[in-house]
Amino acid sequence: MPQLEIALGGTYARLRGGGGAQCGGGLRGQVHGFTRQSRKRFMDFLNMIVTLALASGLFVTLTYPDVFPERPRRWKRDIDVFLKRAKRRYPRSVWVWRLEWKTRLSGQNVGKVAPHFHLLALGIPRLSLRWLAQAWYETVGSGDLRHLENGTHAQRIGSRRGVLWYAAKYIGKIAEDVEPGWTGRVWGVVGRDLLEVVLVRVELSWAQFYRLRRVLRGWLERKIGRRAGGRLRGQGITAYLDDTTSGRLAAWALVPL
Repeated sequence: MPQLEIALGGTYARLRGGGGAQCGGGLRGQVHGFTRQSRKRFMDFLNMIVTLALASGLFVTLTYPDVFPERPRRWKRDIDVFLKRAKRRYPRSVWVWRLEWKTRLSGQNVGKVAPHFHLLALGIPRLSLRWLAQAWYETVGSGDLRHLENGTHAQRIGSRRGVLWYAAKYIGKIAEDVEPGWTGRVWGVVGRDLLEVVLVRVELSWAQFYRLRRVLRGWLERKIGRRAGGRLRGQGITAYLDDTTSGRLAAWALVPL
């Protein structure tokens, strides 16, 4: 049976049918970068989170010094160590991280692909910038005082819309530079159990399914300014709505034809 899935208090809505080409699912092989499927899972996850949890999010950037490790396993070790320190310092915090890389344009390693991390920090009313800089500096074993001063950056956004826009632009973008081969997972969540996510699923008739799909597709096309998917027989569709629209959609789905 078709189904409507909505995140209460969030902006995620997904209409599930049973037709069309399969997108994702099944066993996953080795991870080689941030694919479009990875990006969709990432953005779905963020849009499921209730508004209040996202509204005061912090965006954090962690960069390496001029001399940096070239092995992906070391990058993963560094972010793991840093996030364990962060959880000890801020036990109620949630960290969403993303590994990215850019080609160095200057310095000792000019022309090499250098890693850095973008993070979304939730549940931290006040972040110590001094602690942030020192923790990352010690984690990577930098020894470069310029890196201690410039290796981290933090910015509070202050609204759910701003957080989602920033996440899509910086954390959720597809890599522009050449990816350095195998990297393993390129994003993850630490403290997921502290997030409030309430998913409601409504069973639909096929008549309700196609009616809702027309509405969602029209809403998406007005928003993005181009033709949206979800046109094959039984094919579902995902949209990120505002709170009011989500509530109306759920109520409308239950109205009998």
